[in-house]
Amino acid sequence: MKHWNTKYPERFNLDSAEDYKKWRDEKLAAYPKSVGDLVVELGDMTAITEKEKGKIGELVELANMCVYTAGSAELGMDSLLALGRQLGVSETDKTRRHSNSDELTNSGILNKAIPFTTRHVRWHTDATYYGSDKTIQALFLLCKRPAIEGGSNKVLDHEIMYILLRDKDPDALRVLMNKNCFKYKNPKTGEIAEHLGGKVFWTNSDGNLCHRFSFRKMDMA
Repeated sequence: MKHWNTKYPERFNLDSAEDYKKWRDEKLAAYPKSVGDLVVELGDMTAITEKEKGKIGELVELANMCVYTAGSAELGMDSLLALGRQLGVSETDKTRRHSNSDELTNSGILNKAIPFTTRHVRWHTDATYYGSDKTIQALFLLCKRPAIEGGSNKVLDHEIMYILLRDKDPDALRVLMNKNCFKYKNPKTGEIAEHLGGKVFWTNSDGNLCHRFSFRKMDMA
């Protein structure tokens, strides 16, 4: 682990350049070079070892993502939730909103779950459901059955986006970090919900950078 939160606590402070530059250089130098570098081979995702847990934590610190295998565990909802609990993620959409459902996610369209679909699924990291004031801190994805074709994922490390913005246009980033410019409209009435949304980039109580993102242009103000 790099322990960047401790080493460079001011790295996301736009008025402090020293921590940022040191962290940026270290992060880019240590960044995984390929998808293969992100893989963690788990023996059993429902009972991970301390070594496996440490490797996941290391990759998440480096790239805010990892690719894991289920190992001998059954490919299903319970196994995925068990993995989350072992990594400190217990308040899930399943536990809060869909306790009686066999699925983990909901499309937001007519309240129909779409865990298996041929559609292009666009994940969100904030207020996935209109009216929610909960930001999504982690996504756990499980491939239960490989697609005949397609099935690829596009992912983005939001800290890399932060670096690109800070190096190119720090004034624009200052707006995104200090203004509540991420707002939602009620999809039925078109009214702006002032109590939802907020800053696009911010740091949480642990010193980690958070980022709001949504493909739903029609629901944005």
